[in-house]
Amino acid sequence: MDGSKVSESPKRNEKWYQRNQQGDPAAKWIDWIGRTWFVALLGAFFYWLSLPPMKQPWAGFLASACWVSLIAKECPMTRRDFWNIWFAGALVWLALLQGIRLAFWPLYAG
Repeated sequence: MDGSKVSESPKRNEKWYQRNQQGDPAAKWIDWIGRTWFVALLGAFFYWLSLPPMKQPWAGFLASACWVSLIAKECPMTRRDFWNIWFAGALVWLALLQGIRLAFWPLYAG
């Protein structure tokens, strides 16, 4: 291959690994927040919040900030990360379909 293959096991940052081995609670918190699924779901939630009926325009900016942080991630994304992003997008899509169904009364039956 020409190097475009998705990485299966990204190497962790050495400093993070040392801090996490010492049991630093801040390192564990940062690791949890830095997870792809958390950032993708947070961005999806903010995107849903920015659309009608909620209409919170500030949430659209936060959603784009979450997505930019995923793009600017230092370590390469794995296949699992891409599936997590797809799952977050599918959840937003289902929530939007539910909102459309509830807004138009003939769609209550299906």
